[in-house]
Amino acid sequence: MRTTVKDRVYQAIVDLHNANRAASRQALAQVTGLKFSQIDDQVKILKDDRQIRPVVNGTFEPVHQFPPNRAMSKTVLADGSVKIELGEQCLEMTPSEARVVGQSLQGEAMELAAIRGERQVYDIVAGLREELRVAHKRLHDLGRTVGRIQRQRQDDLFEGSALLSTDERRSHGTSQKPRQSG
Repeated sequence: MRTTVKDRVYQAIVDLHNANRAASRQALAQVTGLKFSQIDDQVKILKDDRQIRPVVNGTFEPVHQFPPNRAMSKTVLADGSVKIELGEQCLEMTPSEARVVGQSLQGEAMELAAIRGERQVYDIVAGLREELRVAHKRLHDLGRTVGRIQRQRQDDLFEGSALLSTDERRSHGTSQKPRQSG
């Protein structure tokens, strides 16, 4: 089987990770003998394929791939024993054994609860960001409307005072009688 450049870069990332070494561009170039441009292209493809993920400062680590989940079920029988079915396999446990397995899976259960809680927080934050964006837009539009109304009122007041001044001059001019001396 022929090894592709992508396979070489991925295997180098896995090997460096397993040796507790940072899988940086420089380290990958050293291990594979490839040019930086080739490494960058393959790293992008591997990230897009979700085979690796960035860690810090331009270093990467492999994403462990697991087979698809199998069908699972748990049944508690009348005598208190527990039956766990996973794919084609079936495990029957006494109540005591089931408790021990349950205790040993507490970490995974807590991790799942944390992941779900984190996901809910992200969803809430995303919703709040969208509401804030809409509120900012409405506030901006309202500010523009208020400005337009204020300018219109100023124009109306200016026109009104100009008309009033003209009317006052006319009324003062016609209503005043010339003074007679004498």
